[in-house]
Amino acid sequence: MEALYYLVKPVDADKISICMERILARYNEQERQRVILAEAEEYADGKPVSRVTLWLQPEDIVYVEAFSHNTTLYTKEKCYLVREGISVWRERLAGEVFCSCHRSYLVNLFHVARLEREAVVLDDGRRVPLSRRSYREVNQAFICFYSKMKKDCGSRCTTMI
Repeated sequence: MEALYYLVKPVDADKISICMERILARYNEQERQRVILAEAEEYADGKPVSRVTLWLQPEDIVYVEAFSHNTTLYTKEKCYLVREGISVWRERLAGEVFCSCHRSYLVNLFHVARLEREAVVLDDGRRVPLSRRSYREVNQAFICFYSKMKKDCGSRCTTMI
């Protein structure tokens, strides 16, 4: 249950305040742990714009693409080049709703509109390559993800990175 505090009737306003402060502190700590920090180059129209320190939540990332020892993070509005390999991002995004659809790509299942035989089609129309070897696993993760949003799909459902 993760109870933070017990309130006994009649409830005192000071006790509610203490309880709410504890809830807020727990929430802030959980959010801080989920934030991803990385040094990156921001790109616009395929050209570098500036060096930035990224402060992203995993859900802000639509998909990840690896090339050589670099990784490009795509969000809804921007893309960022990070000088780290995709294995670093697989580890950072472990436990999140990301799926490895190709050895060079990770895709956020929240942004997947549909699967085709050779591509993952995102909700904004972008297409991410889907390898033949990964098709079955990605399809299962996609189905399970959306089933889980409607109801808990039990132990057969695992997030796959």
